[in-house]
Amino acid sequence: MAAWAARGSSGTKVARLYTQNDPAQLAPLLAQLGVTAPGPAPFDAATPDDRNSLISLPLTSWKDLATKQGGSVPYTVSEQAHHVISALMLTDALRRSQF
Repeated sequence: MAAWAARGSSGTKVARLYTQNDPAQLAPLLAQLGVTAPGPAPFDAATPDDRNSLISLPLTSWKDLATKQGGSVPYTVSEQAHHVISALMLTDALRRSQF
């Protein structure tokens, strides 16, 4: 992705990053895309023009939310988490793209 971001004009490029990882690991790429992580996860950050964005939702965030709601995380295996993240990615990308 870093090579793609560096190549050509950024006028037509859009980058959406969704992760459960610590965004500090992505700092060089985020800097190249112009996205600044506002602090520890969870968060949603984007460039001022909303062309590039990062959403960080680590598993601990899901567990905290479930506890606040009086329940537990509704999935316990990795592939279930991937389904939830994929659904969120699609919804967010469609919303941001004004589809």
